[in-house]
Amino acid sequence: MNESNYILNSIRNHTVTIRRSADDRAGFTLVELIVVAAILGILISVVTPLMYSALQAARVAACKADIRTIEKAVATVVAEMNALPASLNDINLGTQLDPWHRPFEYSTTPLIEDDALNKLNTDYDLYSKGADGASDPAGGNPVNLDDIVRAHEGSYVGER
Repeated sequence: MNESNYILNSIRNHTVTIRRSADDRAGFTLVELIVVAAILGILISVVTPLMYSALQAARVAACKADIRTIEKAVATVVAEMNALPASLNDINLGTQLDPWHRPFEYSTTPLIEDDALNKLNTDYDLYSKGADGASDPAGGNPVNLDDIVRAHEGSYVGER
């Protein structure tokens, strides 16, 4: 019995140390990291255009709402004074910028034409030059495609 107690005590008091070899270390391999980077790159390349499209759509919607707001202010002045304001400064909206940080265009002499060279309005023109910041009053010019306009005496506000 003494011998068995001795063996049992020596097993209990003996500590076992397990050493890992270099191959057993925790971590990621270079191949795993490259695969993760490739997956992230693909996801970013898919999501970025979608985000840009959503941002552009939000700017167009905000611009339409701003044009409607300006249109209501002009209508209020017309109802009170029986005349169009000479500029947006006359109704304290001359400093208002569109979502692309440019001033709105306002003219009491309608200049904007559609592709058939018909005037879009008979009362006044109100529009934003859009993302590219360029506009041509004559219809048919490709720079006009992103303009946000008030047309047909306000029955339409949207892209030209």
